Amino acid sequence: MDAILEAIGVENLIALVAALVGFVWTTVKGLDVFQEHRRRRYWKAVEFLEAGIQHTYETYVREIKLAREDGKLANEERELARERAIAFGKEYAAAVGMDLVKTLGKEYLPVLIEKIISRFKVRAKKAQRGGALTPASA
Repeated sequence: MDAILEAIGVENLIALVAALVGFVWTTVKGLDVFQEHRRRRYWKAVEFLEAGIQHTYETYVREIKLAREDGKLANEERELARERAIAFGKEYAAAVGMDLVKTLGKEYLPVLIEKIISRFKVRAKKAQRGGALTPASA
């Protein structure tokens, strides 16, 4: 072993090990299995956020909207509803060992929340008109 270290040199051996670790890491990250796992984890996190939004609507937003003539939330109430939705989503995700914010990205949460709420509103309007909700329209 000493002869190998002398022939290669400690610095070169460290560089070789680092290169091998880098190669293995790059290979693993590029595998379809890893990418599929990340995709499934992302969509599961979106489901947890949706559940947080739904829970917030049922426990906070609905009563406020019904009590208002225009049916709208004030800016402060809207911000509090977002915070509650994220908190509930984080709680649901944590129950299965997932970090919701890390999985979805803190900077993307406001955009995702708006998209989910918009989708919920479209579904509610279709249901009010008596339109059948199919998985594609849901």
